[in-house]
This record gives sequence, C-alpha cells and structure tokens, in this order.
Amino acid sequence: MTETTLLFDIGNSRVKWAWLEGARLYGHGSAPREQFDVRAIAEPVWPPSRIVASNVAARLFEERFTDLVKKRWGMAPEFISADAQGYGVSNAYLEPRKLGADRWAALIGARSLYSGACCIVDCGTAITVDILDQDGRHLGGVIMPGLHLMRRALLETAQITYVPGAHEAVQLTPFARDTQEAVTHGTLYAVIAGIERAVAEAATTGTGDMTRFITGGDALRLLSLLEAGYRHEPHLVLQGLALIARGTG
Repeated sequence: MTETTLLFDIGNSRVKWAWLEGARLYGHGSAPREQFDVRAIAEPVWPPSRIVASNVAARLFEERFTDLVKKRWGMAPEFISADAQGYGVSNAYLEPRKLGADRWAALIGARSLYSGACCIVDCGTAITVDILDQDGRHLGGVIMPGLHLMRRALLETAQITYVPGAHEAVQLTPFARDTQEAVTHGTLYAVIAGIERAVAEAATTGTGDMTRFITGGDALRLLSLLEAGYRHEPHLVLQGLALIARGTG
C-alpha cells in the first residue's frame, strides 16, 4: 500500500491541507477554521498513514481538531513545533519553541526553494516578516496585525460602520469620500507601509540581495499594491511541513 501523509496548516482564520506522497504535494484545500469539517476532505486511493500539522490556533481548537481526526482516521495528528535548528535553518529566537510553528515551517519551505538570503512575508490574520541569510540563519522577524484585525479593531473601538468586502476591488486612491472606503484604503496603506518598511530594514542586515517570498490568504490582494519583485508561494507552510514530515517519517 502506498504511504500518504495528510498535512494541515491550522491558522487563526483558516485551515489548509494537502496530501503528501513521496515528494509530491497534491489535493490542496482550505476552509474557514470555524467551519472546518474533516468529512469535506476528499481521500485519494489510500487513507493517510500519518497526519502532520502546524497549529497556531487556541488549545481548544487543537483538541477539537484532534478529536475529529481520531474519529475519521483512527489516529492522532502529530503537531510540529519550532526547533533550534533543522532542515537547513537555524532559529533566531532566544527560546526556539516560542517561534510559531507556521513561521518555522514557512522558513523551511523557503529555504528548500531558494538557497540564498530571503525575506518571507506571510499575510494572514497577522502579518509576519522573517529574514533568512544565505547560510540559512534566521535573523528574526516582525509581527503586525493583518487587514481584518485592523478593521475589526476600528469597529470595536470607534463608532465606525464597516461592511467587510466592500470597496476591495476599487482602485486605491489617496483620500476616500466615505467611511467604508476610508477604512478599506487606510488599512491597506498601513499594511503595505508596514511590510515595505520591514523589508527595507531587512535589506540593511548585510545579507545582500534577497529573494522576497509572499504567502498567506491576503497575499494576492496585497501583491498588486507592493513594489515589484515578490515571489508568490501560496503553499509555503505546507511545503515546509512536507519536508518535516519526510524527515521524521
């Protein structure tokens, strides 16, 4: 029987998955975290031999996820955590395991795709920017609120009416003429400015020319507004998870 591994990237807002057979990733899918149901995942010919996951959601969701997986496939998922080093990457965190599992997997995925210095921008619920030098040393990173977190903060702390999704397709202009558009454009400006400042700072670390990876749910929305030169890798965390799963199998 062919051995397959089912990989999960559990984020703050969404759950993403893919099947791993040998070195091949396929069958990618995703769902909002609160609507996630393992019964929606189409199985290939063989059931999974292992289930490997990165999780940045709360412990309560991890327990629910584990229960769902056990009921369907009769096995517990293996949750990864960051190490001091592995897979060509050295972790910069003073307490390595406190680096988010998704960021660790993304660093490993990026390193597998490019052996030089790189910057990884992950545009999810939170936006993270991490730097790897040419020797695979993680030089650290930054975390900032993503688009939806910023907009939610405005709704919760100010008397602002905002309908998610409105004005997203319009051309970005310096000044809006209604509150909806002002919030949409203002948060986009804040996120773009934060990313570009972090990437500019990364360029001063002495790493030389860097490849700039961008991933995450809002990557395509932001990519058109960022300076040119970003390499879009939508499954970077899952690619890193695949290497971890193959290395510990």
